[in-house]
Amino acid sequence: MQHLALLRAGLASLALLLCPGSQTFADDAARYLAVIDAGSSGSRLHLYERTAAERSVDAKQLFEARASEALASFERSPSEAGPRGIQPLLEQLFARLTSLNIERGAVHVHVLATAGMRRLDADNPAAAQAIYQSVRHTLASAGVAARRIETLSGRLEGVYAWVDVNDLSGALASTPARATVAVIEVGGASAQLAYSGEAPAGAPLTPVLLNGRSHQVVSLTWLGLGQDEARRAMINVARSRSNADEEQCYPDNRKATGGLSTFDADGSRYLVNRGRFSFEQCSAMYDAVIRPLGLPALATALREAKLPLIGLASVYFSLADWQVIGQPGSLASTLRGRCEGEDAYGDKVVDFIRRDLKHRFAQTACANGTFMHALLFGPAGLRVNPAQVSAVASINGQPPSWARGFALLGR
Repeated sequence: MQHLALLRAGLASLALLLCPGSQTFADDAARYLAVIDAGSSGSRLHLYERTAAERSVDAKQLFEARASEALASFERSPSEAGPRGIQPLLEQLFARLTSLNIERGAVHVHVLATAGMRRLDADNPAAAQAIYQSVRHTLASAGVAARRIETLSGRLEGVYAWVDVNDLSGALASTPARATVAVIEVGGASAQLAYSGEAPAGAPLTPVLLNGRSHQVVSLTWLGLGQDEARRAMINVARSRSNADEEQCYPDNRKATGGLSTFDADGSRYLVNRGRFSFEQCSAMYDAVIRPLGLPALATALREAKLPLIGLASVYFSLADWQVIGQPGSLASTLRGRCEGEDAYGDKVVDFIRRDLKHRFAQTACANGTFMHALLFGPAGLRVNPAQVSAVASINGQPPSWARGFALLGR
């Protein structure tokens, strides 16, 4: 099945990670860096001012902008990727540079794509290259100092996220030495787990040198294990059966609350006509999606070390939706209590999570919450202790981002 092939490919990529050897990261980056995070659901530009003193590096965010069109969405019209996917971000950047009295040429601009383009690189490399050609042309026409324009590996995305979270929390300061935390980041199309510790068989360690201290980081990545892609895989599992099991990941809405007669289960690709949520049955389908990856064995060192695990992106949003940030172990009982039963969507879901009734994140909240439970705690998932897990939207007032980790390391 296609979804299993994609997930197996994510696992296979683990064995193909680049050997880090004696790799270290540059400490001579430009003072100003604009990092465009070209994700699977859109792009985000971060402008950083990077300062480096003896045994101390910092990256302060000066500006952030978003664009809703993902680079990978231009597969059929790659020449539009630069004008529509990047130019709007550059225009916002230039306006802010003017207000900050920063010369355009003083800013090194990097466009680093993540899971959406990883998939396109594999499925349609010609289109991927044409997209990057359009991006480079747009940057050249704008007269910016373009640097890295490429698809970022999942391994490095995990490393950069780990660097950012641990730096913001103070664990990477030159003194005093502090214990680091593990980081799990779940996006729309991929998931990354990174920590400093013992590597599973076949996974290399990536050395990170920052603030005069050296760290060995394990970074595991799975293309297809993002929240949206996992839900699509779950639907494929359900549709391969004969009894419309996909409805068991969606709550009953017989009163058509919010005017919904069907659930937008897959971003307008597939609709669920009626829901009959069952936590056990929905979990079983997600377990079928996750099980081929062998996550329990890969996370053995993480569990044994009892490392705190910080959840980012979809991990945070899912736990926040169900109001279990401080007690993730209650996620299962919350989903059972809120998503199961007659007209659960109108009576128990939407008021609780306080989302726009017509927004697909409200419509998929029960499915997404079940996926997150299966990934973190389920028998096919990481099987971590809920006491290890917390999720954050910001650390010391700043939202975590792998882009800042990239800026800290300089390249």
